[in-house]
Amino acid sequence: MRSDFEEKKEARIERMKELASKNDAASTNSEKRHRRDIERIDNSMRKSVEASNKADYYRERVEAAESNNSISSDDPQAIEKLTAKLKKLTELQEFYKAANKIVRSVKLSEQAKIEKMMNLGFKEDTAIEFIKPDSYGRLGVPSYRLTNNNATIKTVKQRLERLEKLNSIQDEEKTYGDITVKALASENRVQMFFPSKPSDEIRTELKRSGFRWSPMNGCWQAFYSNRSKHNAIDIIRKAHQNPTI
Repeated sequence: MRSDFEEKKEARIERMKELASKNDAASTNSEKRHRRDIERIDNSMRKSVEASNKADYYRERVEAAESNNSISSDDPQAIEKLTAKLKKLTELQEFYKAANKIVRSVKLSEQAKIEKMMNLGFKEDTAIEFIKPDSYGRLGVPSYRLTNNNATIKTVKQRLERLEKLNSIQDEEKTYGDITVKALASENRVQMFFPSKPSDEIRTELKRSGFRWSPMNGCWQAFYSNRSKHNAIDIIRKAHQNPTI
């Protein structure tokens, strides 16, 4: 059974496909109007280009979404995927270190280095190439690769810690007058449900506080954090003009 995350992802892709198709049609219709009414050439062509550009934009987003292999925090399997990614990165770091230890050893002959490199998993021609200094006279895996990989390991560990912490927090739902706030640690979202469209002032405050309108969920939502929860209460105070909430 597909998860809500996968269904939402597919829904976003379908929506972007629809927008791409819609703007393709708008581009074509605009060109037809241009041919019928030469006096409006500048305006029609401008609209045609804008619609065509939008179609390309949404098409690119479809391709990016379909080919995206990054791990979203909203994915219900994020912890498992990040754990697997951390394991691979850690193994890669150890592989780099082992390769450098062999290549930079002063006790081993070139042939011995090649044999040990092959035992690590290198092909013979790659091992031979690997023990040769580069244009800067450096041997083995460049230090920047180890540094960059180590930085990625640190980032993945931090994400895992955050997600595991969120996983242990219970979801909350509270209603303040006619506004409902859902603090959904399980979905990494803080959601605000208003009975009707908020005023311009409140919408500005929502956007300033990191909340965005979600047509799919019918609410204003931000990523889960204590700050987002506090911001939600501050916005409700302003909406109700009640500082005691």
